[in-house]
Amino acid sequence: DATTAQKGIVQLSSATDSDDETKAATPKAVKAAMDKADGCLEKAKNGDDIPDKVKFLNTVGAARVYGRDIHTGAGEWTTSEFVAWLKEKGAFDQPYWMMKASLPAEFNKVITDVGPGKLNLGGCAIEVMGTYNAAIVRVTIGEYGGDGFLNGTVCTCTVYGDTQRFHWRVDYSTKNKPDTVSQRDASTTQKGVVQLSSDT
Repeated sequence: DATTAQKGIVQLSSATDSDDETKAATPKAVKAAMDKADGCLEKAKNGDDIPDKVKFLNTVGAARVYGRDIHTGAGEWTTSEFVAWLKEKGAFDQPYWMMKASLPAEFNKVITDVGPGKLNLGGCAIEVMGTYNAAIVRVTIGEYGGDGFLNGTVCTCTVYGDTQRFHWRVDYSTKNKPDTVSQRDASTTQKGVVQLSSDT
């Protein structure tokens, strides 16, 4: 008779990590192998069978694309409300998180306290890097040309969520040019006397 302890016609083994072809697997070994296989991901599903995709992305340090053509809803936001919405969406839980808002301006919020103008999120790409307590939020604006609104530029906000401090910076661009002489000077280089030197 077959046995796990004595050689015979067939020697059985309960090992699941052996490549020995002189032994036959016991039902226990087969069950262990099947149980292990049941917990594996299927290649053909391309990650669709990952139980917790957000946690998986965080574990491997991958970026998360939250979605495209997302409506943020009509109306206005302060920066604090915008950051709270990002927090609710899990934006500060990933190493890098991004989304693109839907194009119609009327379906998206307007941030009113950016500084130089209002920021309509319609069609914008929103990127978040860092934790809630210390993050960089970057909003790339498309071609939205309403009066009083920022257009064709990048707005970057430093976020300190724990103390509710938010600092915006708006980049000058061909679509968002400086208005005053002082702004133009600050956007290029500082004026002054050029000092020459023959030192080598």
